[in-house]
Amino acid sequence: MSSLPAWFYISYIFIIGICIGSFLNVVILRGLSGEKFVLERSKCPKCNNQLKWYMNIPLISYVFLKGKCAFCAEKISIQYPLVEFLSGVLFLSSYFAFGLSLKTLFLWVIFSLYIVLAVCDILETVIIDTHAYILVGVGLFSSVFNVFNLDFTSSLIGAIFA
Repeated sequence: MSSLPAWFYISYIFIIGICIGSFLNVVILRGLSGEKFVLERSKCPKCNNQLKWYMNIPLISYVFLKGKCAFCAEKISIQYPLVEFLSGVLFLSSYFAFGLSLKTLFLWVIFSLYIVLAVCDILETVIIDTHAYILVGVGLFSSVFNVFNLDFTSSLIGAIFA
């Protein structure tokens, strides 16, 4: 690492984590509703007003808006800040355990997919096949680089049973 202080790396990784968590909320909710999640602006699920950029700052907007929509004042689900915070914590935990490494990057992807799968399951008791297949693919791909000390055959057997 360079001469930057440790708090800089910790803050940066946490911010990356909560931003990814914000995107995961989009993947979760739009995946469950069947909407496209790319190139569409965020909107209030109650009043359908498009949100301004400053209403989408992970964790911070929820606090400043007091958990309510700025347009219709309906309560915003606690899911949003929880997923963002959980993502930030998991990203940091991986970084603390393995530093900035290939294993950490794969764990970030795997944790993100697990969050999507778990929240979809909790909300609607649904596991979206695409998300599960991507997780299987990431697991198989990680074995090519021997990231988790599993050979491809062991990963393939695990994928088949999954």
